[in-house]
Amino acid sequence: MKNKGILFLIIVGLTLSGYTQPRAPKLVVGIVVDQMRPDYLNRFSDDYGSGGFKRLMSNGFTLWNVHYNYIPTYTGPGHASIYSGTTPRYHGIIGNDIYYRDTKKVEYCVKDSFDVVGNEKTSRGKGMSPHRLITTNICDELKLSDNKHSKVISISLKDRAAILSGGHMADNALWFDQETGNFISSSFYGKELPMWVKRFNEKKRANDYIQNDWIALLGNDRYSNCVIDTNICAITRTGSKVLPVFPHSLQLSPKDKDAKYSLLYKSPLANSLLTDLAIETIKNTGIGTSDYPDILAISYSSTDAVGHLFGPLSKEIKDTYVRLDKDIERLLQTLDQTVGKDNYVVFLTADHGVPEIPQYMVKEKLPAGYLYHQAFYKSATAYLNTVLTPAKWIDTLINDQFYLNRTLIAQNGLNLKTVQSQLADYLQQQKGVAFVYTASQLNESEFTTNSAMRIQNGFQPKCSGDVLLVLESGFFEFEDGAVVEHGSGYSYDTNVPLIWYGQNIAKGESWQMHYITDLAPTLSMLLRIKYPSACIGNPILEIAGVK
Repeated sequence: MKNKGILFLIIVGLTLSGYTQPRAPKLVVGIVVDQMRPDYLNRFSDDYGSGGFKRLMSNGFTLWNVHYNYIPTYTGPGHASIYSGTTPRYHGIIGNDIYYRDTKKVEYCVKDSFDVVGNEKTSRGKGMSPHRLITTNICDELKLSDNKHSKVISISLKDRAAILSGGHMADNALWFDQETGNFISSSFYGKELPMWVKRFNEKKRANDYIQNDWIALLGNDRYSNCVIDTNICAITRTGSKVLPVFPHSLQLSPKDKDAKYSLLYKSPLANSLLTDLAIETIKNTGIGTSDYPDILAISYSSTDAVGHLFGPLSKEIKDTYVRLDKDIERLLQTLDQTVGKDNYVVFLTADHGVPEIPQYMVKEKLPAGYLYHQAFYKSATAYLNTVLTPAKWIDTLINDQFYLNRTLIAQNGLNLKTVQSQLADYLQQQKGVAFVYTASQLNESEFTTNSAMRIQNGFQPKCSGDVLLVLESGFFEFEDGAVVEHGSGYSYDTNVPLIWYGQNIAKGESWQMHYITDLAPTLSMLLRIKYPSACIGNPILEIAGVK
């Protein structure tokens, strides 16, 4: 009774003092920019308008020192971690593609047996779902909090980005189909596309965008802080070079085997198309206008495609961000008109960063380089054949992880831990390799700092490899069609911007260290709901004005 009396007095005191709990926003808009580095906000700022990035930063709160706390830093794990508040160790999305020992197959992280909705040509059994995401995320928790009254809609140019953002209970997840130019979905979310999406697809906006070349938006003098080097270029499947020279045609050549709208996806105009869809979503679904808070998740992917083709110092990447700035301005204007300036919260972040092009770094006498996947795999195989007996001891190499043939090792009476150590000792001596960890080490010890901590946070015992590599700074495995790759635990890949803007968000900036896993619990506090099921992060106090 005494405790109840104290609680009554506290409530009366708060009431008399005029205290009211801040209301949850009517709408949270999550913007993830694929492969965005914080320095882009400063490097290109002279050419940004006042209504896009600058509006978010000047009227919101910018966190400059946010990092991913795991390896590998890819799109799938990034979106899963942003919205779940935890790392691949717990949510299970350890890569875009994951090797499963039971089937001995590499599986796409959102692959499932549902049907495609919106492209009947490839409909049967090729639909996607979030079933490999083994935790809840913030969108799921919002739906659970109010008996599914809240709306959750997730859109992206990439299927994995839309699906892993929206979670298991999203009303819709939509992504761009490079074959048809439409936005499609999976029967996991419903047998048909919503009527408003069908109407949007019928407009064939993608056709409007590919009718023209991708031309430089700014005059040549505005690209002086960019690197233009025609010796550094991506090689397409047809063997042709993608040169960093404007204009870029968005029409496929007769020899090209890609889908019809693939070049649109690899240009900033696809981000504009996604913005068109976002605006239609806001106008046609009533999202953000009910008595229940809603979430609209938007993931811009063309920034990643352009970055891989041309690198982070290119004219193309600057042009892409200047155009994205205009798209964000359009989006904010629509939110003002439909939801109301004081009724929504926006966060903007990225799923990973990116390093400079290794070829360019080497040219400038800076430490960097490439490892060639097949040669690296063959070298490791040859070594094990020497110390053991000739056999297929390695199942695969993926995500800088070697998967040993555990069945063969057991059949030969060998100790798995010993074989892991033998391979690790060999790989540690190879050029471009910084550190090597074995699955046994990660299962038996708890690491709390540096690369070991990040490797362990990305390690999932059921589906991670036996021997895991950390390459030296500036090194990555070379892949066809890209001049640069991400995935490491170095700051160029882990450091991303995080901007908060809108209702009850303080103005300012912070250089304090935060992990990306702090984003979801911060949203939980703003929405007044519980944390996602495996959340390990902490709310970011600065955005509420708490120092």
